Amino acid sequence: MTKAIKRRIPSTNEESAKKKAKIQEPLRAKQQRDLRKQRRMKENKFFELSEKAKKMWEEMRREDCPQSRKNELIGNLTNLIKGKVREIIRAHDTVRVIQCVVGHGKPEHRSVLFNELREDLIPLCKTKYAKHFVLKMLKYGSNEEKEFIIKSFYGRVKEILKHSHASQVLEYAYNDVANASQRSFLLQEYYGREFALFKDNDNTTLAKILASAAEEKRKKILDEMKEEIIQLINKGSIRHSITHRLIREYFTHADKNSLGELISLVRENLVEIVHTKDGSRVACESIWFGAPKDRKMIVKSFRKFVPKIACEEQGHFILLAVFDSVDDTKLIEKVILSELVAPENVSSLIQDKYAVKVYQYLLSPRDSKFFHKDYVAKLSFGDLNPYSKKDQGIRWTELRSAASPYLLDMVKDHAGKFLDKPSSSLLLVDILANASKGNRAEAMKAVASHFNTKGPYHKSKNEDNLHIIEKPHCSFVLKKLFNLPKSKESFADIFCMNIDSSNLESYIECNRGCFLLLNILEHSKDVETKGKLTSLTSLRKKLKAQDFKGAKILLDKISKED
Repeated sequence: MTKAIKRRIPSTNEESAKKKAKIQEPLRAKQQRDLRKQRRMKENKFFELSEKAKKMWEEMRREDCPQSRKNELIGNLTNLIKGKVREIIRAHDTVRVIQCVVGHGKPEHRSVLFNELREDLIPLCKTKYAKHFVLKMLKYGSNEEKEFIIKSFYGRVKEILKHSHASQVLEYAYNDVANASQRSFLLQEYYGREFALFKDNDNTTLAKILASAAEEKRKKILDEMKEEIIQLINKGSIRHSITHRLIREYFTHADKNSLGELISLVRENLVEIVHTKDGSRVACESIWFGAPKDRKMIVKSFRKFVPKIACEEQGHFILLAVFDSVDDTKLIEKVILSELVAPENVSSLIQDKYAVKVYQYLLSPRDSKFFHKDYVAKLSFGDLNPYSKKDQGIRWTELRSAASPYLLDMVKDHAGKFLDKPSSSLLLVDILANASKGNRAEAMKAVASHFNTKGPYHKSKNEDNLHIIEKPHCSFVLKKLFNLPKSKESFADIFCMNIDSSNLESYIECNRGCFLLLNILEHSKDVETKGKLTSLTSLRKKLKAQDFKGAKILLDKISKED
């Protein structure tokens, strides 16, 4: 028999000690807070001012603070920190107070702060927290204040662009604030040392400067520019649009050997620059004029980023450049195509107008139905590159063959998504018309099944409320599919076989529905399909009662068929 374990009852002394400790805990915490506050007051002579400013800021930033009270607080806050802004702006908390005054204050409040700090702008840009004041002034300041900030960068652009914090301010100023003249002045420092001090209104681009320079001077400018670009890449400043512009200008004027050297340096960083117009062009030229080894590294660097690149306005061009130039179609299939057709990516990609272009290029490269002549001209620049050995037609055929089964499966699994938007519905037509491999019939059945519904049919200004056959882009898709070449599967027969008779008959209640039935009658090859449509003859009275054009034409067609 086991012994019962007696529970130890704490003594009275232990209980009282625990109670005493519980009482002393908050007292200790309070003492620690007081000590911390005293230490801060000793270390920071503006501690009390900061505390007052933060209390006013806390009240001012509340959503329920009336505008009149907010204006009063901003005025009081500006008077409180006036003359002491330089001392408190570098702290993470008080800089937020100053940002709030800049963002919500009046021009006179901003001027008070700016005039106090105008001589310290570059050091502020280099500070982790104070840089946000300069960014706010570039956003909310007057035109004169913005111009002063940009002019303060002149002569120090190289230094600023290499600094992790200051480069963010310069990027915002260059990208969102500066005009064309100011941008060219910021870039000129990379064209020669003399431009750091003396700005030239005539020689605004590298092309103009090189055109008037002697051969020796030309070589020196490009060599120095190359060294600066290499430093920017090593410093991680390649993500800034001003760097993209510099690299693009260098690419335009560099000789073949120098171009190859720089491509080998940027090839693994191209993912970071594809979102800008200049960066996209640099990436395209790196693919066009890069050696096979460089191309392989570039394509591999896109792994896990393909969906994002495909949805970029400028970035999707790079994928098209890859389809045009890279001979290793197996590598493209493995890295790029695999991500474009991955189930987790398809739903979002087919809803994006730029990603749709990528899919269309796999099936119908440079087809004028989908690609404007300017679009094609941009891509044609890389056709004469020295490294693509495979015939372009063969490369496109291989890519189409590799992509077709996956694209038909996409239609089968996501037919409804394809029919949501005009751009994706055109892609659906392209897939069913031009896919060279895969189960086309199953994809067509999936499309037809989405039309297997009855009305109500009614006119509505909001297309979302329309029945699917009354949506203009869906009606257009059906018309195109009915007119597919005779060598393909008959969409009219597949459509008719997958729609219930009652639903098919209900189409006569709307104009587009009548035209749809008319298309089926005209393009059907199968006797069974035509037999299914003979039931329409019993609906002549209903057709005669309709007042729209489609009903009259359908009635004439049925009468002739009899």
